[in-house]
Amino acid sequence: MENKNKEVRMNKKMGQMPIAGMIIFITVGLIIGIVVFQIIFTLIDDQTSTLGVADDQFTASNNTCVQVTNKCIVLGSGVIENATGAQVETNNFTECQVNNPDKLNGFSLNPNGGGTGFDGVAVNATYSEVSCSFIPGGTTQTVLNLLPLLLAVALIVFVTGFIVLKK
Repeated sequence: MENKNKEVRMNKKMGQMPIAGMIIFITVGLIIGIVVFQIIFTLIDDQTSTLGVADDQFTASNNTCVQVTNKCIVLGSGVIENATGAQVETNNFTECQVNNPDKLNGFSLNPNGGGTGFDGVAVNATYSEVSCSFIPGGTTQTVLNLLPLLLAVALIVFVTGFIVLKK
């Protein structure tokens, strides 16, 4: 009978983690969780945020699309002004793409719209800039915005559960 009790006590001791080991395990788990949380939050923020850009100066060109951003421009958000701040007619410029198929990232002078007088002239563009992998509003964007919160809850449950189970 005594051997059996000794065996049970040894099994209990072998299954228990020392306090220092538990603290290290929780700390490493939290660090990994926080790093993953930051990466996910940054990616989601990049794909769901819109930035308004005002007075981005560029030189208009009759023949080519002039790239004004490395990101993408929201269709229809571009407003072009000349150096004096007077708004140029909307049909003089159009949003276009430079080395980025199907993604608008520049402006092109539209000579058919009466914009020939702006060739080689410095103009200012005001537009909305988004990531080229932008996710428009709706259910998908709502779920993506909830992911960091769900990850934070999972980290809290992990730490709490680990502490409670090890007592």
